[in-house]
Amino acid sequence: MYEAILKQATGNPNLKFKVTTAPFPVRAYMRQFQEQANGVFIVFVVSIGFALIPASMISHIVSERSRNLKQMQILSGMSLPAYWISNMIFDMLKALIPCGIVIGLLKAFDFFYPDVWRVFLLYPVGIVPFTYASSFLFTNDSVAQTVTIFLHFVVGGIGAIATFIMRCIDTTQVIGDRWHRYLKCIPSFCLTNPIMYMSSLDRIKGARKDLLFDDNLSLDMIGGEMVGLGAHFAIGAFLLIVIESGFFNGVFKYLPLVLPKNRIPKKNI
Repeated sequence: MYEAILKQATGNPNLKFKVTTAPFPVRAYMRQFQEQANGVFIVFVVSIGFALIPASMISHIVSERSRNLKQMQILSGMSLPAYWISNMIFDMLKALIPCGIVIGLLKAFDFFYPDVWRVFLLYPVGIVPFTYASSFLFTNDSVAQTVTIFLHFVVGGIGAIATFIMRCIDTTQVIGDRWHRYLKCIPSFCLTNPIMYMSSLDRIKGARKDLLFDDNLSLDMIGGEMVGLGAHFAIGAFLLIVIESGFFNGVFKYLPLVLPKNRIPKKNI
């Protein structure tokens, strides 16, 4: 339309009218906001997907124990160390498959945050012994699976996002730091927390001058989560050995002998 008007106004039928538009540069605030939104979305999706990994493990372990399948294998000649080591190796290798797929997808869609891949590769090492040790809390595989999915989704997804927000606000920094340490007791938090921080690194750097963010592998950053996953492996394996050795059975057996007996007053008949 504008070209026709100019042709009529100038009397030049060969006039060509071209428009070139260039958007204003994206502001740093908007770029930072978009990166945080991407981080929240990735944490939410990863927490849902990776909550299914321990859920499938614990369902299998509890099902074998409740149906006496584990006892049948032991009576057939399999030793307890062979049972747990074989299951542990197989489950770790299975868990590495989705971890490798997620690393490839993050790289393909340009969300490959520095050094986060280290946490993904260590996740099977921490989650498998933790799941095995926690399986002794359940006697029904369906209940174990449901509780495990809920626990890892809430702590790994909502917990990572909530603690990051609290640590960025002046009035809730102390509470956020405290819960940041407490939630590391769940391996899924050690997986999603680095994604949240690396996607919003500029925001946390501006809000927390007291923390060390120069090195990605420092204890305030990804290094702390890697140490946490290693601690989960050591503690989970130790608890598994202690439980299977019958230590707690002996404690519960002799506990009534140590505790004072309840004296029931006799009623006069």
